[in-house]
Parts: sequence; C-alpha cells; structure tokens
Amino acid sequence: CAMNSLGVELNKIKNILKFKNLPTGYKFNHLKYLILNEKKEEDKEGELFIGGNQLMDGYLSKNQNNLINPFIKIKKGWFYKTGDIFRIEKKLLYFLGRKNQINKLSGFRINFSFIENAVEKLDFINEFKLYIKDDNLFGFYTSKRNAKLANLKIFFKKKFPKYMIPKKIIRVKNFSYNNRGKINYKILEKKI
Repeated sequence: CAMNSLGVELNKIKNILKFKNLPTGYKFNHLKYLILNEKKEEDKEGELFIGGNQLMDGYLSKNQNNLINPFIKIKKGWFYKTGDIFRIEKKLLYFLGRKNQINKLSGFRINFSFIENAVEKLDFINEFKLYIKDDNLFGFYTSKRNAKLANLKIFFKKKFPKYMIPKKIIRVKNFSYNNRGKINYKILEKKI
C-alpha cells in the first residue's frame, strides 16, 4: 500500500562492495518517516511507519468496520504501519524483515524467514517452519524423501549460532492450514 517510499541509485554509493547488506534506500523529501522500537519510541531500528500523500487513495474513506485499519495517528500525523522492520545508518535504510517474522528469544532477535528459507534450500526438505513456545525454539519440517534428522542438526550447527538452533526438530507428514491459508500452529504445538 505504500508505493515508492524509498529509493537509491546503487552506482552512486561509494564502496558498495564492502556493504554486508544492500540498502533499501534513502527517504524521499515529500514523505514522513518514523522508525519505532518495541516501546513505540523513535529509534534507529524498528518498525517503519510512512506518512504523506503517496498513500493509496480510498483507505480512509471506506467503512472502517469492514477493514483492518492500516493507519495509525501519531503526533506528527497519520502514518501507514508497514509491518516491516528497518535499520537506519548514515541516512540509508536497511530492510531487516517482516515484523511478524522477527521474534525475540532470550534477548536475541531471530528472523524466522531467513532460517526457514535457508533450510528449505536443502535437497531433502520440502517445508520448514519455526515456532516459539515457553521461550524455546522448535522446528517442524516435511521432507521429500526419508531424511535423516542428524543431517539437519549438522546443518544447523554449521550454519547458525546456538540461539538460532531449535531445541527440538520434528518431522511432520504435512502441515495443516487454517481457513485463511496459514499454518495451524495449534496442531503443531501438540507435537512438542
């Protein structure tokens, strides 16, 4: 819903090859930006909120009872709540992940998408999902063939720091989905 809200010409950035992550872009002058941390305070890292006249026409005039209102009123005006986590360094914004995909565990931020995508690149994995319960990380997977759990554990130890390694990894025949097409974690929780 927020269109053209950041931009960067990569050939104008000095030492681009030294960047660990490519920047998403600079702010545009005609828009307002806020990065709010978990305490809803302005910070250098947190959820990105965008205000300004680029917001898609129609949201505010529709019947709000039938919509999830994506806007929030903050002292500086109305802002679109992107659900994206960004970090700002030297006026450049870096995308870190989606809010609903970044979880905090024992003081560490874990990007579930990053881990799940890496595991799903293994030739013996169909799908892999993470879940947190009682401050513990659990992994669930479906496999293309009879995969050895030991191989998956070795992969985790080589690829990820200890806090990103699930306490338990569980093979499931398939994932159950709810009526909105999202994985039903209540069913997975019973397997822990």
